[in-house]
Amino acid sequence: MTDVTPHESHLQSDGSVFPPVTPDPPPPPGQAEIKVPDIVPVASPDGPDTEASTRETTDATSEVGGVRPDPAD
Repeated sequence: MTDVTPHESHLQSDGSVFPPVTPDPPPPPGQAEIKVPDIVPVASPDGPDTEASTRETTDATSEVGGVRPDPAD
């Protein structure tokens, strides 16, 4: 068995962390600020959820991977 070093948590008993978390540094001079869009919910869903077994398809064949079943079957 190999020696395993136990994990030491950075979480202190008062809820703080050590070393303290620092904010991101400012961008270098001349570099444009990168805009990060807010996460917005989808305005409307694509449609009602349906079970996979009730989904209607137009290609209801036993073709798999481009192999057509033998018509004699």
